[in-house]
Amino acid sequence: MFRKLHVNKISIVVLMFCVMRVYIQSMLPLYPIDAAGVDDMLMVSYANLLGEDNLFLGDYSFYTLLKLPGYGMFLWLNNLLNTRYSVLLGILYSSGCLLLFKTMKDLTQDTLKAFLTFFITLFCPVMFAPKVGGRIYCTALVPVLTVYIAALYIGIIGRVNMRKSSLLYLLLAGGIYGFYRIVRYDHIWMTLFMIGVSIVVAVIIINAEGFIVLRKIIALLIPFIIGIAITTTLKTINYFNYGIYATSDFNEMHFAEMCKYIMAIEPTEEYEGVYVSMETLHKAADVSPNLKKLVDNRDLLGWDSQNEKGEVWIDLYAWNLRYAADNLNLYTNPIECDLYYKQICDDLKNAFDSGKLKKRNIIAISPFSAPLTVKDIPQMIKYSVVEGLDNVFHFNPIDIEWRYTDFASDNQYTLLFEDFTNEELVSKNELSQSMTITGWFFPKNGQDKLEILLIDKEGKVIQIQFVDSQDVYDAKKVEQAKCSRVKLDVLTDEDFNVEESSIKIRLSLNNKPVYEDYLNNFVNGISIDGIEYYIDDVSYYQPNEAAVQKLENYKENERLFKNAVIVIQRLSSFVVFFVFAVTIGEIVIFINSVVKKKKEDVLPLVLKLGLIITMWIIVLMQSERNFSEWSSFYACYSAGAYVFYCILIGLCINTCIDWKRTCKMKV
Repeated sequence: MFRKLHVNKISIVVLMFCVMRVYIQSMLPLYPIDAAGVDDMLMVSYANLLGEDNLFLGDYSFYTLLKLPGYGMFLWLNNLLNTRYSVLLGILYSSGCLLLFKTMKDLTQDTLKAFLTFFITLFCPVMFAPKVGGRIYCTALVPVLTVYIAALYIGIIGRVNMRKSSLLYLLLAGGIYGFYRIVRYDHIWMTLFMIGVSIVVAVIIINAEGFIVLRKIIALLIPFIIGIAITTTLKTINYFNYGIYATSDFNEMHFAEMCKYIMAIEPTEEYEGVYVSMETLHKAADVSPNLKKLVDNRDLLGWDSQNEKGEVWIDLYAWNLRYAADNLNLYTNPIECDLYYKQICDDLKNAFDSGKLKKRNIIAISPFSAPLTVKDIPQMIKYSVVEGLDNVFHFNPIDIEWRYTDFASDNQYTLLFEDFTNEELVSKNELSQSMTITGWFFPKNGQDKLEILLIDKEGKVIQIQFVDSQDVYDAKKVEQAKCSRVKLDVLTDEDFNVEESSIKIRLSLNNKPVYEDYLNNFVNGISIDGIEYYIDDVSYYQPNEAAVQKLENYKENERLFKNAVIVIQRLSSFVVFFVFAVTIGEIVIFINSVVKKKKEDVLPLVLKLGLIITMWIIVLMQSERNFSEWSSFYACYSAGAYVFYCILIGLCINTCIDWKRTCKMKV
């Protein structure tokens, strides 16, 4: 009776902490990047398309099969349930931790041990990171799905020990694993973790019952079969809707193969952070007419993020080629588009075979991935062990500092919202005095260089950039009109002051000013030597007081989270020492038991080593592109490692409890 009452009290405490965790998650500010049309806003687009009565993801276009739709499905479900996004995310993560509590209790047969592991994992700092739990992107689901997989496989081990059926856990693990496969491409680490635990379980079964229970061992394949079945189902849906048997036309199909061929070309000179140099791209274009069309067309779009030598960073070469293909209207027919890329692949393969192009031995996992050579592998391993795992152990990239501006678009945009509906979006225009200017400008002489500056009353300057303007070119029929459209959002901040009556506009040709006046006086119809222009709109906005107050509330919450994480990071060195001391202590005890031929339960040690190895594999997978200056930026993609680390801490505390109890018994 007393024991039952004690268990009920623990269960109530666990549920209370889960409710608290959901409430804390709801306090987080969210910042989907409104300018990230191929990331955050693509996921939003998928969610909206899934709710419409049409093709699976709408009519085929540049964006349709660009990325996996799993996270978009989660957003669609969120809208269907009419739930606050942060609340649903908190409920799912807390439920995963609740499952972890149950399965740990089955494994250890100890409520206290299960509770400690549950508590540490429940408040894992990674879910409070702006780039993980605070962003509308697939990284937000990585810790959630990780905690479910970890809990289910711990439960499978526990039920095998108790000689109970684990079929339900295997089925649930298969569903979670399959969903992860359509959320992110880096599911290999999860696959390896599942394989490792399955081997441990198979050994336990064979050791206890022999090979006579072969059906139990075969049952361990169920999650893998379900995972493959879910991926195959997505491919089949895409095939019936678009004629492409693939989960994506970016990481699969002939576009990905083309990118791998291009990265395999031996470069004359290599640049740090550059996957494909301009010279290499032109070499490839010289042997492939189809590729040459893409390379020549890139000038309409411009190369994003060029360095001082005119080279583009990391995988942006692939994005620019894809944008160029879209500009040539290739993304209207999926089959013809893939055949276009196939011809490029055939051209490059023939060039390698004939010796026109020199091929280097590389490992290129996808267009996103760096082309790895043999000499890169030691550096990659060194980063993953030294810096990568150190980030995990000390929660270094989990900087609780929400950026209220978009790091992907020159700090001009942000979105903050509580409920995931378009009506609840709050743009930065509502948080500050701001203005928007749209229109088009181009020099009458195509050889002239046009520059447009906005100048505030303190002399601070913003240069207006030009973008593609096919409509203006169609109307004017002059080459310089192809890139003449402007759309600029200007906000009052430390770099510029938006005050309607004091902003000036200056137009210059070949670095010589030809017009300067207050923007309020600049209207259509003014004759300016050498320049043709048209202003569509100039609008000014005052701050939305409700939005400003919401932002202040978020900032107050931010201070609380930041202080909590600072405490965690300061304690992290002690925690790292504790974890490794316990693990090494267990290894010593195991070796001693082998030498003295004593029976020792090695399962806790095997679990710890398995978690450490999995954490390293997760970090290693990101290291192929992150061992230079990108390491901190992409640390959010290793979010699963942080969850495993919290579980590892709980297991180490459990070991100390066992040691203490053993010592008391001996005394």
